[in-house]
Amino acid sequence: MLLKGPGSHQERRALRKGEGMDPLSDYPKWKHIRSRVVAAAFGSFSVDDAAAVIQAAAHPGDGTLLREKVDKWISGIVPHLCAYGADDAIGLLGDIDRLTELLSADRERGALSGHMDFTARQALGQILKSYLDKQRLRVLPGKPHRRRGWEMKIALLSSKLADKHKLGPGEACEDDHIERVLERIKQIDDASRHNLPTTMVTLESYFREFCPDCRERNLNDMGELVHASPHFSARAKAILRRLYVEHPELALALATTVKRGVFTDVPYRQKDYMAEFAVTRAQLRARIEQARAIVCQTIAMEKVITSVSKNSR
Repeated sequence: MLLKGPGSHQERRALRKGEGMDPLSDYPKWKHIRSRVVAAAFGSFSVDDAAAVIQAAAHPGDGTLLREKVDKWISGIVPHLCAYGADDAIGLLGDIDRLTELLSADRERGALSGHMDFTARQALGQILKSYLDKQRLRVLPGKPHRRRGWEMKIALLSSKLADKHKLGPGEACEDDHIERVLERIKQIDDASRHNLPTTMVTLESYFREFCPDCRERNLNDMGELVHASPHFSARAKAILRRLYVEHPELALALATTVKRGVFTDVPYRQKDYMAEFAVTRAQLRARIEQARAIVCQTIAMEKVITSVSKNSR
């Protein structure tokens, strides 16, 4: 979705750096987008509506009035998001019922006093952040608990260790680095280690699914079919054929990112795809990201099976 807004062109351009990259899938970029949404939520054009939400949340009754106030508040925010450099989040703000439920639940903890003071404003901002995070995980490919584990713990550990050992581009995908990350995970107390991988095989699958460099390495393997060895070419083509049988619209979307023809003798251009399937560039980008996640998971699983097979001999 390419929208224009005063003062936000450079921000949006930076967020979209990288062909086919969905800004929502990059956690640092997502935090920036989320902060801009919250800033818009308390802008001069929306502060009165935010105050009305806080007042309604303090005395929700059957929830009808609260929902009306939430709907008005969000409707007033959306037209301004492009000016705040946060138009990529517009699609996340449509579930008014879910946001109303979160506000009702928070009312029971007494955070929303009914008055637009600092505490209530801060509480409403935190609820909006929580809502946006939940919605983001709902629309992104992959399992939410895996993505949370990667973003909250694994990626942070990986980044610190990469800085410590002065790793270059792509070196974070090597076994030595992943083993160091695994050792650090094992040092975390049991409560904080919940849902984190504790074996090398599982941790490698996280890197292949979520690390941009590792994922790009898998995608390069897939994309260079005609240059690969006959064995890998057959395997990669089998993965793509399976994807084409199960999700043809996703397979063809992914084919638009490969220089050589995959399902046709010539490359399948993005503009041809958008015309054939009547989708926008943003929708095509989302399909490419979804297809990439499926392919990466398939490749990672095959490598896991191969690794387990070798170790069992």
